[in-house]
Amino acid sequence: MPRALIAMSGGLDSSVAAMLMLQAGYQCEGLTMLLDKSLDASSSTAAAASSMVAAASSTVAQEDALAVCRQLRIKHRLLDLSDVFHHQVVEPFVSAYLRGETPNPCIDCNRLIKFGALLDYAREEGFDFLVTGHYARLDYDEGSQSYRLLKALDPAKDQSYVLYHLGQSELAMLRFPLGGLTKSQVRRIAQAAQLPTADKEESQDICFITGQDYKGFIHKYKKPGEGEIVDKNGEVLGYHQGISGFTIGQRRGIGIATGHPMYVTGIDALTNRITIGEEADLYHIKALLRDFTSPRPDRLLPVMEVQAKFRYRTAGAPARLVMFDDGRYEVQFYQPVKALTPGQSMVCYQDDEVVAGGVIAEVRG
Repeated sequence: MPRALIAMSGGLDSSVAAMLMLQAGYQCEGLTMLLDKSLDASSSTAAAASSMVAAASSTVAQEDALAVCRQLRIKHRLLDLSDVFHHQVVEPFVSAYLRGETPNPCIDCNRLIKFGALLDYAREEGFDFLVTGHYARLDYDEGSQSYRLLKALDPAKDQSYVLYHLGQSELAMLRFPLGGLTKSQVRRIAQAAQLPTADKEESQDICFITGQDYKGFIHKYKKPGEGEIVDKNGEVLGYHQGISGFTIGQRRGIGIATGHPMYVTGIDALTNRITIGEEADLYHIKALLRDFTSPRPDRLLPVMEVQAKFRYRTAGAPARLVMFDDGRYEVQFYQPVKALTPGQSMVCYQDDEVVAGGVIAEVRG
């Protein structure tokens, strides 16, 4: 009987994933990762309060996961990954904002924690599969003898965007039992089984920043420095209290009164300068990628027609994925798109398949 380790967050999706794998005949165990790291005494009051709320939420998650495992009569484990989470997810998140980028820590968490440290643990413990509640699908292509990473059946819940970094060695050991279900179906399954998490709602916060207080969280690491707010011609319009409080496309909270809508169009960490402009200044057609990767790199061509998606909640847009002679990749859109943002991930699809992805390093055109 194959052994499956279920990553259980204490939420609805991972609970149903565990039950479905158990019903499919796998020998299952649940595991909840401990990711909270206490703030030191120098932390700000707001940041410390946020950490306390996050810690309380984590405790509830552990209890809920344990309750589900008890009902399913499977073993439940705890794995402390707080140090690696802090160093590989939280600190890079802060550093990216201080560089003037807008990062997606959930992608780093998936890449380095769930399908990095946790997957390594599953292998070391002799499990055949690691199972998560992600909404994505896997398909094995007999012709190429490789796994394809596909969008979920439910477009409203598809999470393939945050999984583009997965390679063949990871995909071979993963299972996503919810990929062919809608969210409403998953909830009905949980309610019919009377799982303790059947009516639990999803959290919309980044797990280590309760209440979305990005600015306060980042400022506990480094005090902000005042800088200039300028227009596209370099004329000084005002001053800001730290670039980490801004992101490309931002309209509200800039602190400049111009009589008409203005948007953040540029963030320069070297000069500590914010550039603002008209909405038209937000549109570009090219994005150079770094940290480029593909689930099936042997299938890549020098030029590929793709649908490129540059935010989790946005739809893809028609584009070309182009490889330069030096090995760099660039996404070239056929029509200008709004607010391409350095630090965000760009994921390329062909139909439902994830072709490749990377982090936006530079916006051009």
